[in-house]
Amino acid sequence: MFLTAIRWYVIVGEIAKEESGMTCFMCKGDMEENLTTFMVDLGQCIIIVKNVPSHVCRQCGEVSYSDEVSARLETIVETMKQSPVEISVSNYAA
Repeated sequence: MFLTAIRWYVIVGEIAKEESGMTCFMCKGDMEENLTTFMVDLGQCIIIVKNVPSHVCRQCGEVSYSDEVSARLETIVETMKQSPVEISVSNYAA
């Protein structure tokens, strides 16, 4: 019971911290909003998406995406995967 209460407290602490400013999952550094380039190599093709809204750690450079951005990236990749070209480049905003 005690361990469960500690885990819950840590999760609540992280949620409170996220509201005032996100911290990096890897190094606990400060995260800042920035535009990045997302790239995935699917073997048969490479897909590049430019100008993706991201959270980037100022300390270690770790990149994370919101749930909405992740879902949109997944949709873009699935759409571009159907293209017969080896390298596809897209702009996130397009």
